[in-house]
Amino acid sequence: MSDFLADIRDVDAIRATIGAEEYQAFGPVRPKLDGICAQVKENPALLTDEVIAALTKLAAASPFKDINDPDTPYHHQQHMSQDVCLHALRLIGRLPYFAPEKAPQLVDALEALARDNLDYDIRKEAIMDLWMLGSHVDRPFQMLAIEALERQGISNDCHYIRTLSRDNLLGISREDDPALLQRALAAQIHGAEDPVPEARTRALALLTNRIKSPECPYEEAESLMHMLEKAAARKGLEGEALQYWAEHGIDEIQRKRMEDIIATGGKTRLDVQPMKPLQIKKPGQG
Repeated sequence: MSDFLADIRDVDAIRATIGAEEYQAFGPVRPKLDGICAQVKENPALLTDEVIAALTKLAAASPFKDINDPDTPYHHQQHMSQDVCLHALRLIGRLPYFAPEKAPQLVDALEALARDNLDYDIRKEAIMDLWMLGSHVDRPFQMLAIEALERQGISNDCHYIRTLSRDNLLGISREDDPALLQRALAAQIHGAEDPVPEARTRALALLTNRIKSPECPYEEAESLMHMLEKAAARKGLEGEALQYWAEHGIDEIQRKRMEDIIATGGKTRLDVQPMKPLQIKKPGQG
C-alpha cells in the first residue's frame, strides 16, 4: 500500500513538470502507471477518488492546446510529455474492468477530458476509450459510456469530436439490440442539424447507408427519411437530404421494397405505409 501511494505521489509530482523542456523525468512514469493498474487489478479497493483525480489531472496536462486553433494542425508531432498524458488516459479507460464500482467516476473523467481538454489527441483518445467501454455488453459501465457518447455527439464544441462520438455510437449498435440501434440512429439524426457542413454530410451519408441496407425494412426507412427531413428543415437544409437521396437512388430502392411487399400480400400502397414513426429516443434517455 505504501508503494502504491508513493507511485501516486510521484505521478502527481511529474504532472507539474509537463510542458518543461527537460523530458528525461518522464521515463519512469509509464512503468509507475502500469504498476498502479496492476495493483488496482489485484485490489480494487486501492482505486480511491483521490487516485482517480491524480490520474485525470495527469491525463489533462498535455502541453498542446490546438483544439480551437485553426492554424495549428491537429496531427502534430507527439512529444514524450503528451505520450505520458495519453498513457494515463488509457489507464483510466482500463480501470472500470477491474473496479466496476468506480465506473461512474471513471466514465465522468473520460467525458470531461473529451469535452474540456484543449489537446485534440486527448479528446479523441477519450472518445475512443468511451467507445471501448460502450462495446462491452452487460457490463455495468456500458450504458454510462453510451450516454456519454450521446451527449458529446450533440454538445462538444469541436465538430470532429461530435462526429466521432456519433460514429462510434453507431459502431456499437447491433441489429439484435433494437433499442441501442435506435439510439445510435437518433444521434445521427441530430447530426443533420450540426452547424458544420462536413459533420452534416457525414451524418447524412451514414443514415443513407442504413436506409439502403438490406436489413432496413421499408417502414424504418420511411421513418428515418421523415425524421431526417424534419431535422434538416429546422436549419433550412432539407434540400441537402433530398438531393443526396436522389443521387444515391433512395426513391428507387423504396419503390422496389414497396413492390416486394405488395407482391407478398399487400394490396395497395396504403397497406405498406408506415403506421407511425419509429420511437427513437432522445440521447440520454434509457
